[in-house]
Amino acid sequence: MIAPYFQGLNVSLCNLTPFHIKQFYNDKLKTVSKNTIVHYHANIRKALQNAYLLDLIPNNPADKVEKPKVERYEGQYYDEEDFRELFKCIHGDSIEIAIIFISFFGLRRSELVGIRWSLINFKRQQLKMGTTIVQIPVDGHYQLVVENKAKTKSSIRAYPLVDSITKILLQLKSYQQSMMALCGDSYCKDYLDFVFVDKLGRLMKPNYISQHFQILLEKYNLKKIRLQDLRHSCATLMRERGMSIEDISKWLGHSNTVTTEKVYVHFKDAQKIKSANAISDIIPEIKI
Repeated sequence: MIAPYFQGLNVSLCNLTPFHIKQFYNDKLKTVSKNTIVHYHANIRKALQNAYLLDLIPNNPADKVEKPKVERYEGQYYDEEDFRELFKCIHGDSIEIAIIFISFFGLRRSELVGIRWSLINFKRQQLKMGTTIVQIPVDGHYQLVVENKAKTKSSIRAYPLVDSITKILLQLKSYQQSMMALCGDSYCKDYLDFVFVDKLGRLMKPNYISQHFQILLEKYNLKKIRLQDLRHSCATLMRERGMSIEDISKWLGHSNTVTTEKVYVHFKDAQKIKSANAISDIIPEIKI
């Protein structure tokens, strides 16, 4: 999103001015939020600061550009009743298991799609996180980017597998093996290590999950929330059931508890196994 714009200006690094950067922000504000511009600003400033430290430019022009103020978003969240209704309505849907995992583990969608079979230890009942998959626009098309690193060090974490989640995973693995045998050469072999693939073995796209989730909410007249709000809901449900902010923060993979308190927990007011068991009873029985 950033590089193509500035490449189109034909402006060299030495000739880049605060005006060019400001114009970029103004142009992008037509299609993205102010919060997205804040992220753009952070990336641009960091890149230009590196160039300044290498004496490639005399100063950092981004320092003279005022970034937009972050718009605080008050996310909606699902309570236990909402979750049960959601799971009932989406039973059998292509993203049913994806929604269950996001809701239970409080995952980012990039983390969900990055879950690998090789990092699941059924004997030790453990699921390791670390790989993320994002979609980025390249020349007008979205491209999947696999990163074998998480958002922060704290995002690299391991979850205990409760019985209900283990049962779902084993069913899913068996289903994928049967589909691979049935489809033969038509089955995509590029993502055999990834858990969240479609019937033909193609990786489930993060954007598809978000968009299809909204379609399901509309179809079944469910409370309108963002996919990200399921992560908020997981934190809130844990807090309401007595989990500490510190334990919830570790469960979500936050680098500190401030984010957990301010953004994800809509409840004013030890361990990971305790965190898992606190909400394991909301996982529905499914058959694949």
